[in-house]
Amino acid sequence: MRLHNGTIKALFEAKTRGRLIEAHMEEPHFAAVVKPIPENVSKAPELIALSKNVRTEFKRYLKDVKRRTEGVDKLSVDSDEPTYPC
Repeated sequence: MRLHNGTIKALFEAKTRGRLIEAHMEEPHFAAVVKPIPENVSKAPELIALSKNVRTEFKRYLKDVKRRTEGVDKLSVDSDEPTYPC
């Protein structure tokens, strides 16, 4: 999306985190070179338990403040991977 001041905003979805190496902003197509960032996922029982507790408390917080999530099919806190915070 191009804003009135010329700024371009874009939303990307990826399978993993990455670092932007190059951006090619020539019309009519935009492209980028991205280097994947490896993630060290720990399966330590303490980390999994802590992650579950954080998710539970965050869900309680959302309910307490009656945060609206209309149109959202799945919240990031509902992830199947307990070690990923979001």
